[in-house]
Amino acid sequence: MVSHPLIVAHRGFSAVAPENTLAAFRAAHAAGAVAAECDVRCTADGQVVLLHDATLDRTTSGTGPLAGVTLGDLRRLDAGSWRGAEYAGEAVPTLAEALDVARGRLHLVIEVKESSIAERVMEVVRRADAAAHVSVIAFDAAICRRVRELAPTVPVGWLTGGLPSGASAEEARELLEEGLVAGVQFLDVAADGLAPSLMQCCCLAGLSVWVWTVNEPQEVRRCASLGVAALTTDDPATALAVLGGGP
Repeated sequence: MVSHPLIVAHRGFSAVAPENTLAAFRAAHAAGAVAAECDVRCTADGQVVLLHDATLDRTTSGTGPLAGVTLGDLRRLDAGSWRGAEYAGEAVPTLAEALDVARGRLHLVIEVKESSIAERVMEVVRRADAAAHVSVIAFDAAICRRVRELAPTVPVGWLTGGLPSGASAEEARELLEEGLVAGVQFLDVAADGLAPSLMQCCCLAGLSVWVWTVNEPQEVRRCASLGVAALTTDDPATALAVLGGGP
């Protein structure tokens, strides 16, 4: 049983800092996390940047779709003030910048949000010589499969809601098969989808199980007790304290 899963800071230390910013990744490292997750999309001029939403409205001072602005446009926006005055002027970083900040500090888990950008994402990783220091996740199994083709040495995980606790072994095998066809090394499962049958099938198939997004101490303990290999959380400091693995 794995009692101390890898703690992955969700969009950085997003409980205290603006998500998907360099400040959030620095805070995650300071809190003792050794891995952080980020979301990537492309600008109108094909630059890979960190942004969860397809639009700018929620986390920046801009409006409208990210796909409608260039990197130069994006640089003029504030991506930090919404989280607190101390973060005013924080920018939407490029993936290359995030990889640079993470180097030697954090393993970066890159969630690819758009099916058309896998090649661009992996080219950024290649240019940064960071293939040994990243994993890639996606909800779209086709993206997972494409990344495996582009970078066979990079660990890839399929994001899934999982299955309810009473799911049968047959249901678990059907879900697992989609991941196996995509060639993934792990399933990244919603916390309420860790059905015993799915956990058993993954174990038998040699796939590890990650879980997202777990913030409450009792849920951290529960997921750890089930043997997950990694646990994604907005609050890595609390998760590490619960598991006795703080800095």
